Amino acid sequence: MAAWDLSVTVEDLGSDAPPVTISVASDLHVGGVILKLVEKTQIKRDWSDHALWWEQKQRWLLRAAWSLDKYGVQADARLVFMPQHKPLRLGLPNGLTLRLRACFSSPVFQTVMGVCRMLSESLPFYFFISLLLVSLFVCFFISLNSSLFPLILSH
Repeated sequence: MAAWDLSVTVEDLGSDAPPVTISVASDLHVGGVILKLVEKTQIKRDWSDHALWWEQKQRWLLRAAWSLDKYGVQADARLVFMPQHKPLRLGLPNGLTLRLRACFSSPVFQTVMGVCRMLSESLPFYFFISLLLVSLFVCFFISLNSSLFPLILSH
């Protein structure tokens, strides 16, 4: 089993902070990587909403029991440790801007459906906009025919 140093950017430390370097082995599971990161940052807070984002592969490493080897993570991987839920500003046709919290680790369609559900419950007038959002997403997704990173929704 190979061992190496893995550099992980911790978003909560700020954009100017250098990446946190931890020593890992290929059989270490993702949960172990997160535990090492939390211990190394020495910040006492609730990290339960955080997960690892793999920049090069454009995917979340959400299965804590999977090893780095199973994901294919190697020493050159650029990982970011960041919250899965982030603020989202949604502009409505009447000029009103809603601030929501969206799950950026979920598939885009699931996130859009969650926003639509919230709109139809709290602002029934905008239910038709919800339907439009879903329709636009489906057309957009079919035209791309690829997996999408949830940050298409601006945050």
